[in-house]
Amino acid sequence: MTRKRINPHDRGTPEHLLYNRWKLATTRAATLQREADTIATEAGAERARANHYAKALDALGHPVSPRLLEGPKP
Repeated sequence: MTRKRINPHDRGTPEHLLYNRWKLATTRAATLQREADTIATEAGAERARANHYAKALDALGHPVSPRLLEGPKP
């Protein structure tokens, strides 16, 4: 016996619950991915700024050691 096709948008059906949870999870995943991309872009900008200051210090005769470029240890 086959089951009748049910519209996943009909409220009160298990399909609607699953569809709703899928939609919420998909939306949340997309949001988190955008946030991760933004953070990666900001990190790149901060790294470029740090490199700029390191070059300026080096030009003034104060070379920045590789240990300082690594940053603080966690």
